[in-house]
Amino acid sequence: MAVAKRWVAGQRVSAPGEAVRDWRSLVFAPLGDGRRRRRGSDGARLAVAVLATLCAVLVVRSNSRPEEVVAGVLSPPPDGVRWLVDVFWIGGSFGTVAVLLLLAALRRRWDVLRDLALAAAGALAVSGVLVLVLGAAGGRPDTVHFDGYRLSFPVLHVAVAVAVATVGLPYLARGVQRLIESVLGLAIVATVVAGQGLPVNVLGSMAIGWGVTAALHLALGSPVGLPSGEEVRALLATVGLEPVSVVPARHQTWGAAHYTADMGAGEALAVSFYGRDATDAQLFTKLWRFVFYRHSGAVGPDQDPAGRARVVDHAARRAVRRPGP
Repeated sequence: MAVAKRWVAGQRVSAPGEAVRDWRSLVFAPLGDGRRRRRGSDGARLAVAVLATLCAVLVVRSNSRPEEVVAGVLSPPPDGVRWLVDVFWIGGSFGTVAVLLLLAALRRRWDVLRDLALAAAGALAVSGVLVLVLGAAGGRPDTVHFDGYRLSFPVLHVAVAVAVATVGLPYLARGVQRLIESVLGLAIVATVVAGQGLPVNVLGSMAIGWGVTAALHLALGSPVGLPSGEEVRALLATVGLEPVSVVPARHQTWGAAHYTADMGAGEALAVSFYGRDATDAQLFTKLWRFVFYRHSGAVGPDQDPAGRARVVDHAARRAVRRPGP
């Protein structure tokens, strides 16, 4: 966090610990200001997902020997635990979708329900097109046989579950996010073990779900809006600042959230919070300069990919050195 005229850079801030928390605060992430922001990193994720899907299709059609070896090691499961494997892949995939829909309904977040429904529909549409193009065997030669495995590509329930999960996770508290990620990971492994999909088919299906989420965020905006004014006031209090009011700045930049804090007596502070997008912004800026400029120059403090801490430190020092009005 950087505050103009008062240097408090390099300090990690968190909400005051004495705040009373109900069950909603343990399950859901803070709402912030409710805004959506289109992020360049979502475009990069979409491109990576498309490339990963194309690679999966090529590997499926080539019938690689390593996939046959991996499939033979993982499947079939022992008869005594087959029921447990079925519980994991069915409950972990369909159960994740159901839980996220239920949480969104309990929270009465109709925009989240819309996003979840669009993610599921998008994954179904892309999967349906690929099944029609590649056929029931996923594009594999007719001479190829994997006993006990479904050969279709993509694996429908994996694509839908990953799409819905990646759309819904930003709205949840970090602990719930980790829990759902763990359950979904077990479901994906269990899908291969149960013979519901070959390893490459499952990985390609994950890329499809991930890409659908990135496309949805590009179209509607990512639900990583700015913290609300009250949330920023509480965070500033942890570093000894007590503003009268805090409002988002009119001009926002990619990678940081900017605010104006009214400290009273005619004094206003410029406050900036740097999130994960700050690293993406630095990386893409450097790549742009490297590709389109003959002399991209050395990596400066604002473009150092070492992390957000150095960016915050540089911004705060620059604000301290800036002459006053």
